[in-house]
Amino acid sequence: MPAVLILIAGLALTFRLATGDYLVVKPSFFVGTVSAVAVLLFLYCLKREVREPMERRLLAIAVTMPVLAWSIPNLGLLLVIMCLWVPVAAWRFNLIAPVYLFSLLLLPGLDHTLKLGSLKLVEFGAHDALALGAAVAIFVNSAKGRCRIEWDIVVLLVVFTIAMAVARETSLSHHLRALTEVSLELALPYYIVSRGLRTSEELKSAMLWISAGGIVIAALLTFEVWKAWPIYQELYRLFELPTLMLVKVRAGLIRAGGPFVEPTSVAMVLAICVMALYLSRDFMRGRRYFLLLMAVAVVGLIAPQSRGAWVGVFIAIAAADALRGRYIQLGQKLFVVAGAISFLFLAAQFYPYLSETLGLSGGSSTSSDYRRLLLSRGIELFAGRPVMGYSMRELHQLLPDLVQGEGIIDFVNTYIWIMLIAGLPGLAVFASPFVLFLTGIIRKGRFRGVSKRDVEAGAFVFGVLLMMMEMLFFTSFGTRPSFYLFALFGFAAAFLRLQRETKTGTSPAEMDNKPELLLFYRT
Repeated sequence: MPAVLILIAGLALTFRLATGDYLVVKPSFFVGTVSAVAVLLFLYCLKREVREPMERRLLAIAVTMPVLAWSIPNLGLLLVIMCLWVPVAAWRFNLIAPVYLFSLLLLPGLDHTLKLGSLKLVEFGAHDALALGAAVAIFVNSAKGRCRIEWDIVVLLVVFTIAMAVARETSLSHHLRALTEVSLELALPYYIVSRGLRTSEELKSAMLWISAGGIVIAALLTFEVWKAWPIYQELYRLFELPTLMLVKVRAGLIRAGGPFVEPTSVAMVLAICVMALYLSRDFMRGRRYFLLLMAVAVVGLIAPQSRGAWVGVFIAIAAADALRGRYIQLGQKLFVVAGAISFLFLAAQFYPYLSETLGLSGGSSTSSDYRRLLLSRGIELFAGRPVMGYSMRELHQLLPDLVQGEGIIDFVNTYIWIMLIAGLPGLAVFASPFVLFLTGIIRKGRFRGVSKRDVEAGAFVFGVLLMMMEMLFFTSFGTRPSFYLFALFGFAAAFLRLQRETKTGTSPAEMDNKPELLLFYRT
């Protein structure tokens, strides 16, 4: 299968060159090269028995996916290929979810309006195509995992609530369109991960692929800052797609967005990857190799200049250590972090760049002022209609002082947005999956003693869900952070299902110890 992907990408690039379109060569060359170097570094740091089964597939996906994006002459053809991408690249059922989570990192959304004549259908892009292909591949396979119906209901209630809230005071067709779009973006990632991860090995495999994605993204973000080149915006110009994404600069350096185009969202998802890497240490050849990869990831996390991502990572690490009973190590980390923060704020008094990065001056302080204004104005409006909320049209009329230069209100506080569009009932629905899965992990997870199981996987999803709860206070809802949030709900559901099944001795996870269900298989 890796050879098939490389062949397709090579044919597409050859076609571009044959037609004289040389503008695609430079960006695809740089992205492909940087991605390849990042993957090779990641593979070099893995143990041999872990590296060999995945190296060809991982390298092929990381390199050929961006090359294809720049080489395919038509967006419609690219979306068709993306629908087939995950089933073809994974080939085995146990790799569908990991390959989907990795591939989801590598391209911008490239959303395009599908129409039937003059009738607008839905916004459909590369991420929707990846999810659709992966979900169909899982749905038709009888070996997929099963989840408790109440978990599905809680998650789907959030999907339905958001879709109906954003489509308020519009036509029936717009309600159906909103429900379809939100289901593609949120319900499918949950379905793919909750049904696609069935065993302990597959949970670990997913974390390993997410870790690899983090190293690739970190390398691309570092390259963008180094060259001051938001390279993925070229794809929107190539396909003549409109976008509101702007190049953001802070303290003289661009805030890199990489394949996400936008810095805050890429920092949020990269923080998830950092946590997966942090808890995948057992797969590394040794401590120095693990620290090398962590250093690369940390440098990448600096590139978007997002303070919320750093706070989120600290919360996730603290939660993961506490859950595993590593209180001494947690105390040591807190001591080091407290000292580092004190030093940074002291140094910021003498270095303007550091001051602006920390939000004490310049453009970053303006961003903080906007968040405070959104919070105060949002609470003020919410108090006037706490149960029913408002339609999006009403919010634009009632909050003219928050409209940005792009003509939008940037709801950089997800909870305020939910409270305003869906009221207290909507906020309760939105919070319910967090409560359900976090409490379930605490009660059902086995993290200590002789019966402990899947410790790293449980600590990962617990810490990251807490991290997401914190970061949503400072981040707008939508795009890939929301996709990965619902994928994490699916990861939590898979983890809880496995804990329950193995406890009762009815787990299909060990189905006769079939070799195709193992993480380390030979291709």
